[in-house]
Amino acid sequence: MFISGGENIQPEEIVRILLQFPKIERAEVVAVKDHVFGQRPIAFIKSSGSASVNELRIFLEKSLPRFKIPELFLPWPKFDENGLKLFRKELTDTAQLHYDSLHNGSFKKNNDSFFNFEKWLEKFSIGWMRIAENNEQQVFLVVDHRDKFRCRCLYVCAYSRSEVMEWMLAKENRILLNEQNDNNETIKWLQFSNSSDTITRESFEIIRILEEELPKCKLKLYDASERGKFTKSSLKIRRAKKESIKKIKISENENQYMKDLLKEFNSGWEWNFPEAVFQFGFHFQEFQRMYLLRCLYKRVKCEKKFVGWKVHILKDFSKSEDVERPFWLISSLESLALEKKMHQFGLFSADDHQNANNPLKEKKRRKEFQTQIDEIFN
Repeated sequence: MFISGGENIQPEEIVRILLQFPKIERAEVVAVKDHVFGQRPIAFIKSSGSASVNELRIFLEKSLPRFKIPELFLPWPKFDENGLKLFRKELTDTAQLHYDSLHNGSFKKNNDSFFNFEKWLEKFSIGWMRIAENNEQQVFLVVDHRDKFRCRCLYVCAYSRSEVMEWMLAKENRILLNEQNDNNETIKWLQFSNSSDTITRESFEIIRILEEELPKCKLKLYDASERGKFTKSSLKIRRAKKESIKKIKISENENQYMKDLLKEFNSGWEWNFPEAVFQFGFHFQEFQRMYLLRCLYKRVKCEKKFVGWKVHILKDFSKSEDVERPFWLISSLESLALEKKMHQFGLFSADDHQNANNPLKEKKRRKEFQTQIDEIFN
């Protein structure tokens, strides 16, 4: 057994699944050293047929979590075919040479892109972030995108995004959706303006707010538990807590950045509110993009339980502007790559990921919500 990104990996488990693949006669899995995750699995395969790496990965993913999928699939070594005794050390040394060669080949490109990534990431707070809250409820921003030339918003207190959706769809609250007159005192809409480009396909967007994102003025909050009335309570905005706005130093070395990030993550959050957001960044040379990500966690029996994740800000290598809340611009392939890296890094376990919110589930939920909104107006 070896440990990769904080997760236990049994080579025998991977071998057992590989031997179920058609025409694979022998298989071995060894661990190679990795500067980010500690160790990663590499597979050696002897087969009487041919199979692509993609086919092998898809086959394994039916039975194994992504962090257990080998990084490389290498042909069975010649020193065994020549009748020499197969030593795991020889396999490991061979695997390490291939792995190092693969990563060293892209070292310069990664270094160049990381330099730009490091400069971009310096604009943001990195680490544990406070969720804006009021009387043990979270603060959400509801944005009305129906008029593309004049977006408006309001702030709502709720225990979850789903509760905000129910509040908006409730028959007793129909005036909320039908309200078109900004001068009506029943619902006080605020003018909404984006600080960066945003792409949305929804009539309404529901955004969980961090404390440091609250405006520097007094806010009127609506309560998502109410039906048929819209009582407004005041939230006196205070300066964001020190824990919310601290910035961990972004190292010029990618390896050190990942180590510092993991240290910050393992420290957890210090405040009492049971949920918190971990904000950090990744960049991918293959997608030519940089991502500012937010993972939501809930404290359960002194342990961090992963609830879900999203890309908060997207930056293309070739463009100067950032895209905020780019939910509809992230491909399924990108989402899988981001999840794989987060998983290997140890930001969530396989069990937590199974039950957590992800882009696929979120896309379904948003489409269903939009369908319900459309049915009200049609």
